[in-house]
Amino acid sequence: MVQKAIVLVGGFGTRLRPLSCTRPKALFPVANVPLLERVVRALAEGGVEEVVLAVSYQADLIEAKLGGGEKFSIRIKYSREKHPLGTAGPLWYARDELRDSGPFFMLNGDIIAEVDYKKLLEFHQEKGGMASIALHEVEDPSRYGVVDLDSSKRILKFVEKPPEDEAPSNLINAGCYALNPEVIDMVPEGKKTSIEREIFPKIAEKGKLFGFKSDGIWIDLGLPGDYLCANRTMLERECKKASSSVIIDSTAKIGKNTKIRGPTIIGTNCIIGENCDIGPYVAIGEDTVIGNGVNLEDTVIFPRSAIANFSSIAYAILGEGVVIGQWVKIQGSSEGGQVVILGDCCEVIDKLTVTAGTSVCPFKCLEECVLEPKRIL
Repeated sequence: MVQKAIVLVGGFGTRLRPLSCTRPKALFPVANVPLLERVVRALAEGGVEEVVLAVSYQADLIEAKLGGGEKFSIRIKYSREKHPLGTAGPLWYARDELRDSGPFFMLNGDIIAEVDYKKLLEFHQEKGGMASIALHEVEDPSRYGVVDLDSSKRILKFVEKPPEDEAPSNLINAGCYALNPEVIDMVPEGKKTSIEREIFPKIAEKGKLFGFKSDGIWIDLGLPGDYLCANRTMLERECKKASSSVIIDSTAKIGKNTKIRGPTIIGTNCIIGENCDIGPYVAIGEDTVIGNGVNLEDTVIFPRSAIANFSSIAYAILGEGVVIGQWVKIQGSSEGGQVVILGDCCEVIDKLTVTAGTSVCPFKCLEECVLEPKRIL
């Protein structure tokens, strides 16, 4: 029997605007690799042979990027949501692809999680339930779905985003599930339904909902600060895997006396000038050009951007095709997630300062300093 999975990638990514105005969150680069590509590769390595991508917003971009899955050694099919029906709705839309598969995986496509899919499936089959939820332990569970487990790993209570002092545990829903096909029949046709708030509590009442504790990394890319955190984590992982503090593509060109501090990754065909100070925690997308004397720290730069001489950027996310003039200072802050975000194809003219917490919509040109946090539409 073919092992299948469904990945939810139809969301609008509203909390990551303006970056998500021009691409789905699933295609955001994390250490220069699109998030969804990381998810699909992990599923393939976990024994999944076919994945259904539940798409809606900017679906064509996702299909153009991942195609039929040949490069990942996995079959990819697409299920388009004509009308968003909540987190359970994709099961109804993809019902014909999933009903004949036996137990299948379902996961959110906007998280980075190290889940052992083979062990999760074994756990699910051993417990004999209808659904098994991968769980992750966090300090503050108030942003997530929280569970209360008994000694047999049965979920007694499932509470979505409780106040911190009312949470039954610190074990949260990690957004990855093993489900029996009969769960699909619990999703009402054509009605917006939450699998977390409406389906799982019903399964728990039947005593057939179980929790599988996963100890690997888990990062929700919900907010800009989370996105930078994911980039940091995966830069560390990629550099450790490569046994090098920095990863520089062979086609990149680095100028004299430029210091690159890891973990940092530099993509294909990038050009970096002389006397720059790059890193740590910097990801530079392909075909990006950086002038002389530029300082970069804790920053993600999408492909095909340009940064002129003597500019300084920290705690920032630069969309695709952004142009930064000379002597520009962009200073985000790690405190409170006060990241500076520039949407695709923004331009910042020479000698400007952009302060923490500022976000600029795509195709805008900044012609004056931004000294107070604001959203520039």
